[in-house]
Amino acid sequence: MNSDPQSKLIAHKIKHTIDLFRFEIDTLKTEQKHIKEISNRRLIELEQHTKDHEQRLRRIQDDVTRNKVVHGITATGSSFMSIIALLRSVFAK
Repeated sequence: MNSDPQSKLIAHKIKHTIDLFRFEIDTLKTEQKHIKEISNRRLIELEQHTKDHEQRLRRIQDDVTRNKVVHGITATGSSFMSIIALLRSVFAK
């Protein structure tokens, strides 16, 4: 390489520019890694919230089903008792 001062200056500027590019690339990689970690944490949290929500909905659905069954049994029992009372009143005379 030619050792005149202008060539040395250009070579130095090119090396400096390359160093700046490398630093910028490293900075972008670090930021990208950080964003990926945060996104993964948020995704895990959202998945957990979704799972919790689904479990709550299933529990509520089970409770509603249980209540409907109990209500149905109670209504049937009440109807049965009414029929017995009616029959007693008819045959008691």
